[in-house]
Amino acid sequence: MLPITPFPNGVSEDSQPPTKQLVAALLLEGWSVSEIARRLGVSKPTVCFHKRSLGIEIDSRFSRRYDWAEVREYYEDGHSMRECQIAFGFSGGPTLDGRAKTQTA
Repeated sequence: MLPITPFPNGVSEDSQPPTKQLVAALLLEGWSVSEIARRLGVSKPTVCFHKRSLGIEIDSRFSRRYDWAEVREYYEDGHSMRECQIAFGFSGGPTLDGRAKTQTA
């Protein structure tokens, strides 16, 4: 049985630039994380991993987390869903989709 390799016979592994190098080159050209992920066929977290390994800080706006207990308390104090979205800065798409699925289940 022949070993399985990611490179065809006669093609050196060194002939293919590693993902980290490709990410670095595309970042220098001004590509976004989403564009790089699509271009290389990898996930956005993979691109972000390589960005961090290159010493490039990740924009914290895209890793925002919410204190859902605080959001719930705000909502239960009589604020509308839209008011919660404005106050905490999240969209209603996933929330509304989740509510609709819960109501139909």
